[in-house]
Amino acid sequence: MSGVQLKNCSDAGGGQNVGWVDAGDWMIYPVDLPFAGDYTVSYRVASQNGGGHFRLDANAGSVIL
Repeated sequence: MSGVQLKNCSDAGGGQNVGWVDAGDWMIYPVDLPFAGDYTVSYRVASQNGGGHFRLDANAGSVIL
């Protein structure tokens, strides 16, 4: 993660934005799910210059979004 930085955001409830992501950067968020079944993943992404991709890796394989 050479370029990734966090910035406080102005969303209701606060929080942080992830920004300044350079080619080759990545982040990992481990999630333990207590039960087998279907789950919904919500996310919001933006790009100043367009392009890029978002990838979700799961035990069942990778999903490119």
